[in-house]
Amino acid sequence: MARAAADLAEQIKKVRYEYAREIGRGGMGKILEAVDKPLRRSVALKVLVRRGDEENQIRFIREARITGALEHPSIIPVHELNVDEKGELFYTMKFVRGVTLLETLQNLARHDPETVRR
Repeated sequence: MARAAADLAEQIKKVRYEYAREIGRGGMGKILEAVDKPLRRSVALKVLVRRGDEENQIRFIREARITGALEHPSIIPVHELNVDEKGELFYTMKFVRGVTLLETLQNLARHDPETVRR
């Protein structure tokens, strides 16, 4: 194996994602900003909050697969569904910077001119 390929294989064998911060949370999971180290890009990484629950794991996997099968400019693409070195489920998505729906609604309630214009 060439040295560059061997170096990449070693990187991937180690922890692939470097977690940065929590950027969102829902009923079943939380979203972390992470860096995909081999590709050197930011991704959104979703993990289960209640990991031991079999039903939640099934729902989580189904959510990732359904979302991953969708193709539309307004749907964030899923990159990977996997299990980490601790056996925890996760999936990664394109990381999109911007304003959340909650922030938009709060800005509209304050009659923010730029938000109203958009």
